[in-house]
Amino acid sequence: MKEAARDRYDVVVIGGGIGGLTCAALLARAGRAVLLVEDHERPGGFARNLTEAGYDFDLGLHVVMSLGREGPFGQGLLHAVLEHLGVEGQLEPVALDPFYAVQLDDERVVLPGAREAHLDAFAKLSPSDAPGIAELFSIYDQSYREILAVPISLGLRDLLGMPIKTPLLFAKRKATLARLLDAHIRDPRVRRVHTALWPYIGLPPSRMGFIPFGAMMASYVGEGAYYCGAGFQALADALANGVTRHGGEVILGTKVAKIGVRDRSVTGVMLESGQQVEASFVISAGDARETFKQLIDAEAVPKRYRRRLERQTPSMSACLLHLGTDLDVASMLAAQITMVTPYSSEQSYARSVQGSVGAVSVTVPTLTDPARAPEGEHTVVVSAAVPIECGERPAWDARKVTGEMLAMAEKALPGLSSRITFVPGGGPAKEPRLRYLGPIYGWALPPNQAAAYRLPHETPIHGLWLCGHWTQPAGGIWGVVASAIQTARLLLDCNKHAGLLPLAL
Repeated sequence: MKEAARDRYDVVVIGGGIGGLTCAALLARAGRAVLLVEDHERPGGFARNLTEAGYDFDLGLHVVMSLGREGPFGQGLLHAVLEHLGVEGQLEPVALDPFYAVQLDDERVVLPGAREAHLDAFAKLSPSDAPGIAELFSIYDQSYREILAVPISLGLRDLLGMPIKTPLLFAKRKATLARLLDAHIRDPRVRRVHTALWPYIGLPPSRMGFIPFGAMMASYVGEGAYYCGAGFQALADALANGVTRHGGEVILGTKVAKIGVRDRSVTGVMLESGQQVEASFVISAGDARETFKQLIDAEAVPKRYRRRLERQTPSMSACLLHLGTDLDVASMLAAQITMVTPYSSEQSYARSVQGSVGAVSVTVPTLTDPARAPEGEHTVVVSAAVPIECGERPAWDARKVTGEMLAMAEKALPGLSSRITFVPGGGPAKEPRLRYLGPIYGWALPPNQAAAYRLPHETPIHGLWLCGHWTQPAGGIWGVVASAIQTARLLLDCNKHAGLLPLAL
């Protein structure tokens, strides 16, 4: 079993997903002695690659935002972090344009990445809705600008100033996306296409907070949607390098068995090898539920905090099929990501909750990066939102769900089922294998669990902090990177009343 090089650090970060890696790297860059512990042999969490027999798949991440050097909102948040760490040169970001396509029954709508072209695609769908969709994107832009400007720590003066400095966030902090759609879009097809990315938030418009969806769309359409050359493992590896190049330590393939707590203060961690590692601060970047149920003695967690954890609702999970195919995919698809949505967003969500497939995302990274499959072939990832921890449910039928996912994917790629050439770990039978990830966004993102309504970074146990999609401000890659910046700034007690950018660490 692997052990840490030392028995004492300033900070121990548990979990090597994008949030944990970012936080650890920022703290190491700020001069803290940092140890990051990740139980997988590769860093990245859902951003890892699956590599086998010449095929290279993204485990669960398909697109990121904020990787641009500059844009309408300033420097992209992810680019700012990578540049701050001095590792931006390790990535080959590729802007996806068109951004995505939506398969509606027998009609396919292609959505360009550029703002005006994106709006024009909706205007062609429904000229009467063109002014409404344009106004909706203006609202999204304003919400995103305000999100970037919100102070890391909201003091009384900040709260009192919100109606003036961030009026949209203040006025619509409890609004659902459906409320805004009702005021701006009449055509059901426009609404269906515009909300096809609801799985990227994990709730339908009637349940999701407007703010997370608005920020996502403002960034994707304003700053650009990006793919990482060689897969998103490259992003994780760059951040891991950001930890070590600034003096931090990363241990892979090792678990934290226990978080030490004495007198309501952390003392450090115990690794699975039995090594005791002392630390002034411990940051959990993993599942908050597991942190407080498995890594900390129950009596050390205040009852009120345990009750709050129990009241929170986790996000939906994801099921994925990773497939190699010799189909001529390039002649069949116009975008790297195609959302297949035979139903409205509300109907798709209802089917998903009931154990059926309501919509799938078909992602083909080899359209951008052919080297990720043998010559003449493509890698395809089919993903679907599914009920929370569905794999543990007695009624869950994985074979049925696999069949439904393939049937729906064939609406975008006819003949896919009969042209599968490879399945990771599938052997010569090439039998599609369902992979289960979840909950993919930590807590769900209704208005009452978004931003400041999520768990705060600082916990009732002194020195124990949370980072990532189980805490503020949101799930998703942008959300966990923002969370890492917030956690690092709060722990360092620097620039707490400033917005996310500039980083100022």
